[in-house]
Amino acid sequence: MNILFTRFPLESSLNGGLENQTMCLMAELKKRGHEVEFLGSCRALIKRTEELRIKNYELRIGPPPVTKWSAASFLWRRKTMQKRLIQTLIKLTAHSSQLTAIFMLSLSEKILLTDFAAKNGIKVFWIEHDRIGNWLKWNPWLKALKKASENATIICVSDLSKRLYEGLGFDPQRIVVIPNGVSIPRISSSVPSHHSQGLLSSPDLFLKDIPSSPGHFPKDIPSSPGPFSRGEKGNNDEDGKEFIVKKPMNSTILKFARGMRKEPIEAEKILWKRLRDRKLGEKFRRQYPFQSKILDFYCFEKKLGIEIDGPIHFGKEKKQYDKEREECLSEYGIRIIRLSNNEVLNDIDGVLEKIKKYISPLPSGEGPGVREREDQPEVSKGVENLEPESSEKELHLGCIARLSPEKGIDVLIQAVQTQPEVSLSIVGSGPEEGYIRRLIDEDTERLGTNQPRIRLLTEVENIEKFYETIDALVLPSVDNDPFGLVAAEAMMRGIPVIVTDACGIASYLRNGVDAIIVPAGSSSVLGSAMKSLSDPSLKEKLSRHGREKAEREFAVEKMVGRYERLLIIGDLKFS
Repeated sequence: MNILFTRFPLESSLNGGLENQTMCLMAELKKRGHEVEFLGSCRALIKRTEELRIKNYELRIGPPPVTKWSAASFLWRRKTMQKRLIQTLIKLTAHSSQLTAIFMLSLSEKILLTDFAAKNGIKVFWIEHDRIGNWLKWNPWLKALKKASENATIICVSDLSKRLYEGLGFDPQRIVVIPNGVSIPRISSSVPSHHSQGLLSSPDLFLKDIPSSPGHFPKDIPSSPGPFSRGEKGNNDEDGKEFIVKKPMNSTILKFARGMRKEPIEAEKILWKRLRDRKLGEKFRRQYPFQSKILDFYCFEKKLGIEIDGPIHFGKEKKQYDKEREECLSEYGIRIIRLSNNEVLNDIDGVLEKIKKYISPLPSGEGPGVREREDQPEVSKGVENLEPESSEKELHLGCIARLSPEKGIDVLIQAVQTQPEVSLSIVGSGPEEGYIRRLIDEDTERLGTNQPRIRLLTEVENIEKFYETIDALVLPSVDNDPFGLVAAEAMMRGIPVIVTDACGIASYLRNGVDAIIVPAGSSSVLGSAMKSLSDPSLKEKLSRHGREKAEREFAVEKMVGRYERLLIIGDLKFS
């Protein structure tokens, strides 16, 4: 069968859970003799399909309608986007054998391309990995999406996700459930913090250029209009093989930024002296333009912005504006540190300490990297560097999650605080990093020690070694988490897991047998679950049954077999 995968995301992560699962599925289908191709703007998938010699075609049509602005601008962008998609699909089918099926992963092509593909005899499947939030519930294009779904089969990763889609009005008869698959060894055994939580998500517009595929890209398709078009249209070479993405440029914004650089306020001068020339180990830029915004200071490598606020920012309206601005930036994975003028003028050393915590420099080996770079001892490649220094703790828990409200990391920390014999290592980054660091600092101060029992690791060089250091893994999601891939990965390794009933994977598990399942948002019950793991027999039971369940239900071969059956037969009976 000739199968096409498509994805046009708002942001892309080289080792994100969605990207890993998609690549795993594509690679396995190819091994089974199917012709597999990729079309889209996802830089991560383009790079990884090249590595696996899967034919790919890079096409930029603009951002999907998943934010307030992109949903509004979709009104005037969609016709040109649709034209580009259809023309490209026609040219692809003309240069290859008959296209059998399309697996669509993002909102744009689901709305714009489904009907055309179905009318031309192509089977259409929508893969739904993303958490259902307000971006979908209140999306003005939800009605159009539901209409298009009449010609597609919707693939959810859990019964939880299926129920949520049914609750939004999608036809239950068109929804099937195929859980995610994991394997040992992983596709990539040495990666930054990753998984289904999307921990290191990066905006496509600001990723360094990755050479595109050797596939033949149609040259005569017009570029997309709208406010993002300049950053997405690129330039094709004479063979039509490569598109280079340019950063969006606005002459007014650039001119304004240059003017601000020439006339900095006193606090900006003082801080710039301490940031420039990589004095903190990272390169900062001042008055950095990002779309329609200008950040006082920006570290591209860490995706960290610094804003110095005067008295005007203390007003109610301005605070609300700043909050919305930060939310917009967080959609691109950019974190913001807000400082006051007085803070910088009167306590520059304290300000630098705060910035260092956000930078969290890593040593060359594994390790949390929460100390100052100059104080870092030489780190060996041993597993012990991932363990908390408080080695007397009886139970060492791990958590791998994006630091965002729905992941419940604050609830997890509250639960740990009730269990004196528990230590915790969290792998992740995200918009709540500053808040989580404050909670960790408060816990350390409360214990009156310089040895924190809760560690935050923004990156891990080798995730396998991290798994080897923990006694159990906790996934404390407080809002719908479509699956919970890290829990399946831990189970496959014989690591006991605690998950909440907000995790999609919970519907596959037996409480007290395969895993411990607790109510979402309850720190007291979560704390009790941690305490129960002090029983060696329970830990052994969870480890054994959890591994058996993972091998039986979540193996990659099982997942791919279900997809293949759906492709060939059209149902999942006896799968």
